Amino acid sequence: MSLSNLSVKKPTAISMFFIGFAIVGTIAFRLLPVEMLPNISFGDITINIDVRGGIPASEVERRIAMPIEEAVGSVTHLKNILSISKEGNSTIILEFEPGTNMDFAALEVREKFNRIRNKLPPEIEKPVIAKYEYMDVPIMILAATSQIRSPEEIRKEVDEKIKDRFQRIPGIARAEVAGGREGKILIEVDQYKLQSFGLSINRLVDIINLNNSNLLAGEIKRTKDKYLVRTIGEFQNLEEIQNLAVASTEQGSVVRLKDVAEIKDSYLEPVAYARLNSQSVVSIYLQKESMANTVKISQLVNQELLKLRDIIAEDITITPTFNQAEAIQQAVNQVKLSLSYGAILATLVLLIFLRNLRSVLIIALGIPLSVMATFCLMFFTKITLNVMTLSGLALGIGMLVDCSIVVLDNIFKKRGEFLKKLGSGQEEAAGLDARKVSRELAVNGASEVLLAITASTLTTIVVFLPLVFINPEVRMLYSGIALTITFSLLASLLTAITLVPMLMAKLKIKFPEPPAQEPEAPPAAPIPAPKPKPKINYIENFYKKNVGTVFTLRYFIIILALVSFGRVLQETKNLEKEFIGIAEQNKFTIFIEMPTGTRLEVSDRIVKEVEARVSKVPEIKTATAKIEPWSSKIYAELLPLNKRARSTSEIIEELRSFTQDLDPAFIYFEEPEEIGTKEILLELYGDEYEVLKGLAIQVAQRLQSIPDFSDTKIRMREGRPEMHLSINKRRAALFGLTVEDIALALHTQMRGLVATRYRGTHEPLIRMKGKEISLGLKAQQEPMGSGVMPTAAKPAEEIETIVRLEEKYRKSFEMLRRISLVTPDKEQIFLSQLADFRFDIGPSEIWRKNKSRMVQVSANTGGVALGTAAERVKLVLKDLKLPKDYFWQFGGNYDKMIRNQRELSFALALSLILVYMILASLFESFSQPFIILTTVPLAGIGAIIALRITNTPVGTGVLIGSIMLGGIVVNNAIVLVDRINFLRHIHLHEYNTKTGVRQAVIDASYDRLRPIMMTSLTTILGLMPMALDKSESSSLWSPLAITVIGGMSVATILTLIVIPCVYLTFKDLKLLRK
Repeated sequence: MSLSNLSVKKPTAISMFFIGFAIVGTIAFRLLPVEMLPNISFGDITINIDVRGGIPASEVERRIAMPIEEAVGSVTHLKNILSISKEGNSTIILEFEPGTNMDFAALEVREKFNRIRNKLPPEIEKPVIAKYEYMDVPIMILAATSQIRSPEEIRKEVDEKIKDRFQRIPGIARAEVAGGREGKILIEVDQYKLQSFGLSINRLVDIINLNNSNLLAGEIKRTKDKYLVRTIGEFQNLEEIQNLAVASTEQGSVVRLKDVAEIKDSYLEPVAYARLNSQSVVSIYLQKESMANTVKISQLVNQELLKLRDIIAEDITITPTFNQAEAIQQAVNQVKLSLSYGAILATLVLLIFLRNLRSVLIIALGIPLSVMATFCLMFFTKITLNVMTLSGLALGIGMLVDCSIVVLDNIFKKRGEFLKKLGSGQEEAAGLDARKVSRELAVNGASEVLLAITASTLTTIVVFLPLVFINPEVRMLYSGIALTITFSLLASLLTAITLVPMLMAKLKIKFPEPPAQEPEAPPAAPIPAPKPKPKINYIENFYKKNVGTVFTLRYFIIILALVSFGRVLQETKNLEKEFIGIAEQNKFTIFIEMPTGTRLEVSDRIVKEVEARVSKVPEIKTATAKIEPWSSKIYAELLPLNKRARSTSEIIEELRSFTQDLDPAFIYFEEPEEIGTKEILLELYGDEYEVLKGLAIQVAQRLQSIPDFSDTKIRMREGRPEMHLSINKRRAALFGLTVEDIALALHTQMRGLVATRYRGTHEPLIRMKGKEISLGLKAQQEPMGSGVMPTAAKPAEEIETIVRLEEKYRKSFEMLRRISLVTPDKEQIFLSQLADFRFDIGPSEIWRKNKSRMVQVSANTGGVALGTAAERVKLVLKDLKLPKDYFWQFGGNYDKMIRNQRELSFALALSLILVYMILASLFESFSQPFIILTTVPLAGIGAIIALRITNTPVGTGVLIGSIMLGGIVVNNAIVLVDRINFLRHIHLHEYNTKTGVRQAVIDASYDRLRPIMMTSLTTILGLMPMALDKSESSSLWSPLAITVIGGMSVATILTLIVIPCVYLTFKDLKLLRK
């Protein structure tokens, strides 16, 4: 029993089946995650290590970065290693192949790192290994403000109560705080007083640390109870620290800490400022894990903000000032809107053609049911709602009714033929059951076109099968859209062969009334005027009258089509090439780079000037600034596109002209890169950094000469001025000192060393009956049975206690020479006695990629497509002379674009082969699939013309649209050729002569004119809102829609002319062979 027959016999069961799909699909839709694009980002793991002692970049590279590169270089599925070594920090970024299980990868990275952990220098801090990309723009920036608190007080609240809560949110890799100064206990030592008592500063650090601890001394057991005894020695207040005994004189008097140092509860010097619209704030920068969902994290952060209202002080307000999820949600909502408009337009097409509301409702009912079924399957296959999947669904909206249209049209034809037979007397109406006849005609009508609609559905779906064999990144990008279209079309096919016949069977056929007996003298009556025919009928009649004439010129038409295709194909050379379209976004970042070594105050003055000029741009809603000594950023958010007259690019160009005179700052602009970038990136490789620097300057100068290029920059910092101390090891050994002893003492005095952590006033505790009670420095106890059961006090905040020289001893080179060191024999010597001083320039940053030193040069390509930009770069660099073992290559999206085009071209060719194989199997013919595939070059004509007219570059959307066209445009030809074969089969004698074949082609072309026009127009108009969309991020989906619309428009018209001509030509050739 066929599905159509089953649906007609079991209408209630079929109805419950589709209602169930609708309910589950609605629930699934609410639960589907939302993102801009499928998560095709390479999984990233960052190893970030801070280094004490100000070790220079070259030493960080040699002693830390290179050993780690060797250790983790064999991690499974590792694609690239990028290391950045700079003074006091080493960052290693591990980039993995798409699809890698990042949890297992992180475990393997930690395992391999731990093997060499003890071989790294002792100056390193605790390494941070997290699943995020070090250079990612924060997904959210939060500003903490208060009308009554200082930035330092706000910073304290954020550090104590807020930062860790955000850090614990799933998907957040890092929460960084900027603004305000960190509170510290500063112990600033007077060098001369320290010398007079024969103390070294490192000994002072040890004394402070050893006298600030609570230690377990043991336990005392009694008959029923057991007491833990602890010595309580933690500092309770600053007075205890000041009065700490650090030495004694020969006379026996005690030297206290306050005698040799000033102790104060203060703040460290600021290392960064944060401002919102030029007002000082404390900012929290949230970075996500590389594979996390931005929209989901944004929702969790907003939920956490609501909870914080009950935790933080009432006067502190935390406001999101930068949120990437907003642009993603807006883009997805825009595609949803286009999808809705497309569904409405498709329904209007049906109403115009069918002119029967009941028939339109039967077909249109399949749209929401198929969509809900698609959402259901997306949920269970873990596919997200994103631009790609929704674009596929929008394309499917117009195609969801195709199968239903063909089935409905054929059922009506069956009804018409049956009624015609009744009228001609070939059938007797007497004794016929109208309901039974309606059911039989519905089943027969659906079964008759089952082959055609199955073939058209399979050919549309099979074009995505080659994605299995291509690059994982491309496959992950397109698998969502492929599965979405597959799910929706299979659901629509199921709807067409079950729901449509079931509903049509419910429409009882009306038998014609028997003619009444004519009266002997009929009265004269006026002849009624004919009703005006709709314009659709005129089109059909015009086609029927002229199609025969066209077929007589079939050889000329075929040659004309081939020449047209060849001519249009030449135009592809003039089409620009792109990776992913550059989306119009309402966010961008301003980078303010200062010369290496610039003080924070100097950078702050420049940034304030930039902020003042930014505030004059009316389209900028918020400007969040993060000011650091050498490199500062301003994250700008614009008003929505519908509330401003200028594009993001135009606003950036205005700001670029505003900020050109701010010397010595280098200011450039970048837009978010998640969905495409205007930047072209070059990577230069070699061993010597100075040679790379010279080459980078040459490359940058040549890039600046290219028209339309701007913001040319070298990602390499000038060396930082340094004072190098060359230790005389022989002389140091005479005093019992090593280089490490001298360096550690110098570091403590200049930069300071954390001696201990001060927790402030708290209640000392002892455990009694499961609790702890205060002991002081000796064991105390309460008598048994006293019932003393105090609750444990909450630990106070821990504050770092830093020991260093007073500022007057460390602010000049002359004072540096006079810093004193204490030998093991407690002799005092000056640093100048052991070291030679000289000025030098050391590298501030060293970049390495895949274990080779590397410098990046980049430029903003403006409105130039990536492929065209790359060709211009090759042209200006063709005569660049490179030393031996030095080379350059494109980085960033260029390689992805080339690989993308190569992979998708292969997929297109393979998809056409698969389409041919399916057609050959279904039609049991080797020749007829070639007739049907003639529509593919016809679609190519329309697609190329549409791309040229709209000036659309060939990118991801165009390529995926081309693949989809290969499966879509053959559907009309399938329906047409299947009808020709059907007529020849049921009318063997009438349609199988040479003249009969021609008539069969004419009749079939006329029969299928209406469904072909309907199915094509529903697909074209369903995509029209996406093609015309000019909203933010529309460049991600409009190229796909333009490609399909252009190809379908031309292919539909030419299919009705060229395909019959090709069919007759094939038949002619067969007759000649006979």
